[in-house]
Amino acid sequence: MDASLAAAREALENGSRPQTGQVERDISDSWERSVAHGLDPRGEPRNAVIAYQDLRRERKERAHLMRHVRPELELLSSQIAGTNFMAAFANAEGVILDAIMDNEFAESPCAKAVRVGSIWTEDLRGTNALGLALHTGRAATVTGAEHFFHSHAEVSCVSAPIFGSRGEILGLLDASSEIAARQIHTKALVLLAANNIENRVFVEAHREDYILQFHPRSEYLTTQSVAMLSVDQDGQITGANRRAAEFLTGLDLVGVTSFERLFQNRFSPTLTALLRGEYLRVRDWLNATYFMRVRLTRPRRSNHSVVMNLAAATGGVVRVPTSAEEPIYVDEQVRKALLVGQRAMRHGMPVQIVGPAGSGKTTLARHLHATCSPQGSFIVLSGALAESGDLEVELASQPDQASDWIAKGGTVLVEDTLSRNALEIASLRDLLHRLTSLNERGLWNVILTETTTDEDDYLNTHHEMLEIATIPISLPELSARTDFDHLATAMMKAISEEHTLSKSACEAMIRHHRVKNLSDLDAELRRLAVHCPAGVIRREHVYKHLNFGSADLEPCGTCRGNPLKEVKCREIRKVYRQNNSNIALTARRLGVSRNTVYKHLAATGLPWP
Repeated sequence: MDASLAAAREALENGSRPQTGQVERDISDSWERSVAHGLDPRGEPRNAVIAYQDLRRERKERAHLMRHVRPELELLSSQIAGTNFMAAFANAEGVILDAIMDNEFAESPCAKAVRVGSIWTEDLRGTNALGLALHTGRAATVTGAEHFFHSHAEVSCVSAPIFGSRGEILGLLDASSEIAARQIHTKALVLLAANNIENRVFVEAHREDYILQFHPRSEYLTTQSVAMLSVDQDGQITGANRRAAEFLTGLDLVGVTSFERLFQNRFSPTLTALLRGEYLRVRDWLNATYFMRVRLTRPRRSNHSVVMNLAAATGGVVRVPTSAEEPIYVDEQVRKALLVGQRAMRHGMPVQIVGPAGSGKTTLARHLHATCSPQGSFIVLSGALAESGDLEVELASQPDQASDWIAKGGTVLVEDTLSRNALEIASLRDLLHRLTSLNERGLWNVILTETTTDEDDYLNTHHEMLEIATIPISLPELSARTDFDHLATAMMKAISEEHTLSKSACEAMIRHHRVKNLSDLDAELRRLAVHCPAGVIRREHVYKHLNFGSADLEPCGTCRGNPLKEVKCREIRKVYRQNNSNIALTARRLGVSRNTVYKHLAATGLPWP
C-alpha cells in the first residue's frame, strides 16, 4: 500500500475525510456513500445473500441474457493470466447469478463472500468494483485497501456494466483476484467481454429492425468495436449500442427519434443503397463522417436454396402465406370464416359467403376449393344460367356414364343469386339439389356468394328460395379488417418487387376515401408503384401521389372565415395538386414563397412531404 492510500485509509477509519488526491475521486465518493449508509470500515460487511428460490427465479427470468453471458465468462476465465481468480456475472440489482473460479480462489476467504446469490451493492458491501460500477454506470477498478471494509483488502476487482439498446444496465461482469498486478490486463478483457455481450444482445433484440453499423474507419465495420443503430422501415430509431453513443457524443441520442435527426443523409436512399450491400459515407450534424453498412439479420434465401414445406398436425392454425399470390387471412373474423368453411366442405355442406363488394368473397371461395378439392374442377356460375346447361346435362346422367371431370368432382361457385329472376332461381335450385346429392359421395362442393350489407336478410331469403341447408360465413369490410397492413404489404409485393410499404403508409392508405375494398386497394397500390421511386413507400408518398378528395381543397383553419384568404388558400392547394404535390413548382407558378405554400399545407392538418 502506497503512502497516499495508507493516509487516506487512516482518515477513513478515524471518521474524517481523506485529502484531495490521496485516492481517486470515484473511490472517495464511494467511501462517503458507504459511511452515509451507516457502514463501519473497521467492521464486517453484511453477509447479504438471497434465498435459493429467489436465485432460481432470477436466473430463469434472465435466461436469454445468460445464454450470451456464459460463453464470455468461460472465455474470460481462460484469458486471465495466472491463477487465483474468479469471473462472475451479476444482475442489475448487484446479485451474482453465475461465477467461475479456479481451485486456489475457491479455497480463499474471498470465495466464501463472493458466491452465487450474494448481493454486492454499496449499501450492503461498501466500496467494491461491482457496486461502484452499478452506481456510476462505468467500468470500475477497486484494488486492495481501496475497498471500504478492511476484510476485503486482500482482493482486487474489476467490473464493467452491460448495457441494453436503450441505455439501461442489464447486468455486470466482474473479475476478482488476490493478485493486484494483473488488473490492467484484466480490465481490458472484462471491457471486451461486456462489449461482446452487448452486441449479441443488441442484434437479438432488434432482429426485426434494420441494424446500421458505422465507424470512422471502414476496416472496423466487421469488428466488435463497431457502433450500431437499429431503425424501423420509417427510419425511426429503436435502439443504439454503447459505441454509437460514444461516437455521437455531442448529439442528444436519447432525445433523437429518427435517422435524419442524427445524420445529414436522407434515410430512404441511404437504406436502399445499404441493402444492395454498399458501404456508404454518412455525415452527422456535427460534421463527423463515418463509414456505414447494414447488418443483415433476416436469413436471405439464395438461388440454390432447397425449400421444403413441412406440414404439422396443428389443428386450428391457418398456414402463413409463403408467396405474395396467396391470400392473407390474419384477421380473426376472416380466419374464423376460413376454418368454418373448410370444416363445412369436408362434411359435404354447402357454404354461403356474405360480404360487401370487394371484400374477397371469390378469393376465399377459390382458397376453400384449393384446400378441400385441389384435384377437382372449379366452376363459376355468374350472370345468366345458360352457361350451366352442359353441367346440368352431365349431372342428370348416371354416375357410371358421367364425364371424367364430373366423376372427379370439384367445386361450383354460384355468385349473386339474389339478382336472378324466378326462372333462374328455379333452375338453380334444381341444379344445387343435384350437386348436393352427388356430394353425399364426396364429389362436389357448393359455395354461394352474395354482395350485401344486410347479412341476416340475405340468409333468410336464401333459405326460402333455394330450399337447401347451408353453413353461412361472412366477411367484414376492408376498413374493419385488422390485417390491413398484411394485405397491403402482400399486394404491393405482388405488384412490384422493388417497393415495400411502411407502417405509416399503410395507416394512410386505410384512411383513403377511395380505398373501400380490395379492388380499390389494388388500384391505388399500382398508382403508387408507378409514381414512387424504388424503395420504401412512406406516408408522405401516399399523400403526395394519391388524391385525398375535396378535403385537401378546403381552406386551412387560418384562412377559414375570411373570403379573400379562402380563395387564395384553395388556389394554392389546387395548384399544389395539379403540380403533383411539388411545393417548389407550386410556389413558382403562383409567384409566392415556398414558406407560404408550406404554411397553408401544414395548417390544413393534412401531412405534406
